[in-house]
Amino acid sequence: MKIKKDTFFNFILISIAFHLAVFIFLTLKVLFFPTESQIHQQAVRIDIVALPDKNPSPSAPAASKPLEKPQKAPAPQPKTAEKPKPKKKEPPKIVKKEVPKVKKEEVKEEQDSAIARIRALQKAKELEEQKNQAAAKTQ
Repeated sequence: MKIKKDTFFNFILISIAFHLAVFIFLTLKVLFFPTESQIHQQAVRIDIVALPDKNPSPSAPAASKPLEKPQKAPAPQPKTAEKPKPKKKEPPKIVKKEVPKVKKEEVKEEQDSAIARIRALQKAKELEEQKNQAAAKTQ
């Protein structure tokens, strides 16, 4: 029985010695042979959004469209010796939105009425402050 206890104890000592050796080896490696620092570049995030003319219109729901059967691809045509001429790309069309025209007289009237309201509010504040001061003096 004593033989089994001695062998178990020896294996425990060997295991502890092995673990200490690995720990010391890794510690010395990190201290004396530092690794090169890694360079981390900033990530760039790009949101890809379809162009407005490619998006379906919000007024036409997708569920109301009947499912279409996929069409078969047309048979390939034999290659010709002539190369097709490249088509010129048309510049995108500029859509001009109509801005409602406002008469100068209407704008002038709106501005004058706004200024008059501001002045009336200022006068009301001044009158209220004077009343508060007069009430404070009488007390």
